[in-house]
Amino acid sequence: MKKSLKLVVNFFVFAFIVIAALTTLYLVKSNQETPVDILFYRFDCPHCKIVDEFITENNITEKIEFEHLEITKPVNQAKILSISKICDIGQDSLGVPLYYDAKEKKCYLGDQPIIDYLKLKLNIEVNQISVLPVSSIPSVNN
Repeated sequence: MKKSLKLVVNFFVFAFIVIAALTTLYLVKSNQETPVDILFYRFDCPHCKIVDEFITENNITEKIEFEHLEITKPVNQAKILSISKICDIGQDSLGVPLYYDAKEKKCYLGDQPIIDYLKLKLNIEVNQISVLPVSSIPSVNN
């Protein structure tokens, strides 16, 4: 009986060590992952629609990985405030659309600066770009 109890205890100690090691490796790896860029927007923002149309027309999401965060959600409001501090943007100047380049720790505020940044980042020629004027983009009514 004592021998089987010792085997069970040894098994659980071994299992605990393995789980602890795997958890540590996972945490180390997740801390080394490349930070992801973020596009902050608001569903009823006309300038955000211009950026969204540019992204759609030019298949940007197939070329660059970034999160789309809608700022009416409290968690995303906290995140945009945190990032605005990194980019030294005062709350009186903060708005959307805002694109955050996580690797460079730089922010691009407004439709045209974001579009210019994405064109530069992807080496897109001006004549390859298709952007609709705000007046031609349908509004969202809720």
